[in-house]
Amino acid sequence: MPPLKWLCLMLLALTVGAQRNAARSQPLIFTEVCVANIDQTIDYSNNYGSWVEIYNPTAVPIVLDGWYISNDAANLGKHRLEGGYGTLNPGCYGCIFFGHHASDGAFGEEAGKQVHFKLNRKGGMLYMSPNGTDMGISMAYPKSVARCSFALTALDGNEWSYCGEPTPGATRSVRNSPLSIVLLCQAFAIPTKFTK
Repeated sequence: MPPLKWLCLMLLALTVGAQRNAARSQPLIFTEVCVANIDQTIDYSNNYGSWVEIYNPTAVPIVLDGWYISNDAANLGKHRLEGGYGTLNPGCYGCIFFGHHASDGAFGEEAGKQVHFKLNRKGGMLYMSPNGTDMGISMAYPKSVARCSFALTALDGNEWSYCGEPTPGATRSVRNSPLSIVLLCQAFAIPTKFTK
């Protein structure tokens, strides 16, 4: 094989490998948290549990079953996501709901998807780990405000603000119109109920 052709093939292989590794190393992003979900979004247990929204900025789907979420940096394996969280496709949002876990009582068939701890209304930390030991992503959230979420204002920024119209599973540009939220929730299997 001529040296130039061999060099080009090596560079191509290194570039493809680097792109795959970069996609794997890019974490999920926490984009919104709602601790005081008083009467807005129905969760898997048919209650109004706290929730956190995540976004997949990578070019590859991420299987959420098997990831861990915790509010304790010393115990990243506190709660394992399982029971049908599914795959978060590239460029998509998903929600994780807290409290009202199936083991806490008779909350329905889907309540096993609830995280088995509650978020602190006074503020706190959240961590996600791909294996229960290595840090994946983390976020600090402030004291909750009733019926408001705390949201990242732009995916490419670090600015957060309170949001009077929480948008679980959707971008900030999509407001709470029932049709748009229902369509997004169906796409991401987020339980949502509306009343008139």
